[in-house]
Amino acid sequence: MTTPTPRPAPLTMWQAVKQSWLIHPDWTVEIHLAWLHQEAYDTCTLYGGTPQEVIARWLDEHRRCAQWEITRPGPPSPTPPGDAQS
Repeated sequence: MTTPTPRPAPLTMWQAVKQSWLIHPDWTVEIHLAWLHQEAYDTCTLYGGTPQEVIARWLDEHRRCAQWEITRPGPPSPTPPGDAQS
């Protein structure tokens, strides 16, 4: 009998947005939403406004609470896969 390999629990939507923001601080709300949809997150389950309003509020919180090293401007991050302009 084999034991199943433990897997980490999936990130909540808030955690996913925060983690992607830490990696790509220049992403817009629209890019975050596109990425969430690509990763199969159901943004219709968000409450407290439209998905755009909720994600914008979360990003504002992240920026307000972040240290300068994270929020200072740097080179732009690549867009998520599948979002490349052709």
